[in-house]
Amino acid sequence: PSIYLGNVLNTKMRICDWNGLDALIEQIESRVLSGQRTCPPFQIISFSGSADVQKRAAALWVNAYPALPDASNFIPRQKRASEKIRIAYFSADFQSHPVSYLTAEMFELHDKTQFELIAFSNGHASESDPYRARVVAAFDQFIDIRAMSDEEVVLLARQMEVDVAIDLTGLTQGGRTGILMARAAPVQMHYLGYPATTSAINVDYMIADTVLVPAEMQQHYSERMMYLPHCFQVSDRQRPAASSTENRLEGRMALGLPEGSFVFCSFCNSYKITPEVFDSWMRILQAVQGSVLMLYADSEIAQSNLRHEAQTRGVDANRLVFGARVGVPDYLARLANCDLFLDTLPYNGGTTANDALWMSLPLLTMAGETMTSRMAASLLHALGLDELVALSWADYEAKAIELATQPEHYATIKLQLAAARGSSPLFNTAKTTEAIEHGYCMALERYWQGLAPDHLFVPA
Repeated sequence: PSIYLGNVLNTKMRICDWNGLDALIEQIESRVLSGQRTCPPFQIISFSGSADVQKRAAALWVNAYPALPDASNFIPRQKRASEKIRIAYFSADFQSHPVSYLTAEMFELHDKTQFELIAFSNGHASESDPYRARVVAAFDQFIDIRAMSDEEVVLLARQMEVDVAIDLTGLTQGGRTGILMARAAPVQMHYLGYPATTSAINVDYMIADTVLVPAEMQQHYSERMMYLPHCFQVSDRQRPAASSTENRLEGRMALGLPEGSFVFCSFCNSYKITPEVFDSWMRILQAVQGSVLMLYADSEIAQSNLRHEAQTRGVDANRLVFGARVGVPDYLARLANCDLFLDTLPYNGGTTANDALWMSLPLLTMAGETMTSRMAASLLHALGLDELVALSWADYEAKAIELATQPEHYATIKLQLAAARGSSPLFNTAKTTEAIEHGYCMALERYWQGLAPDHLFVPA
């Protein structure tokens, strides 16, 4: 019944039904803290901004996994200097999915003279999926593990002499964290797909940066950090935007956006919109005359609930404009037709934030204490736009209102973002890929020296 409680909360958040939400969250968090397995960890990170709650929820989840093969008898063979290092990526999302939207170009850019790339895929994708085709082409070997047990995959990875295993799914749908827990490779990490600690044994490292996980927060993670020099997030520069970005007025009319209005937007999933976030957004709309807020909500009931919530806060429901789910090119074009992206808390935009900034759309965020709530701050820091990271809700609102009502200030930010887009390490995929490869080698070197995993700082 307690697992069911988490599902009730998640359903309510997906449809933006906030009645009794605070009491439900409080109940779930207190149960987690008292050691009850109440809710899948991925649901926890969407509403809890507590690093302690996130860590404990993950531990309750992974500790309930079935008994694993003993990892202590695993004695890998050290590579000869002439041999390539074998990197294995594990994912349920090698397809049109936010994780592949970020990683596709990284797979393509990995140095194939130094590394052999193996994909262990736990997800289905249609033959016509363009991201699936790109990803498969980038790997030396692509292995479908859906019909294999965790134990079979572990034995196969060991037999293939994988050196570094990276789990891109973590404790989300289709994740196979049990494979890493049973030790498939000498060095194991998790990255991108689950922006929180796994609390899992044998997951040695997490790929991060010092904004994402500051030193004082390391205690809340079971993993050691592999700190990249600029930003934790890799980007794909090959993503295609539809041509409607060229004619902004035409694009705005097609999207149902009023001409001459300042357009705020937030295209995160509806479960990331909390009452606190929405309160703030409505105060911003009230302060900026004639402005509208474009949202993505993929169900009629979520849209209806959000319209009702706007009205109860004294905002005309017609000032909310909803965008349907569309393909990547049209979605990117939609971003280019907006003026300011308003981020969510405690679960920031990850891929969505990257997409907004790639389309030169300024983004406003607020940083919390968890990795989940510091992703957008990390991206903005890498672009030299720390002034778009708010310190409180009052600060968030003041910054949003200033950008919407002071055209000169807004134009300056827009120019800074456009310049940084070309020069920042955030969108230098080759540089980020090299840093990640360097980190893999540092972690591996440490392993072969007989040293336990420790925080690593990859040099710039």
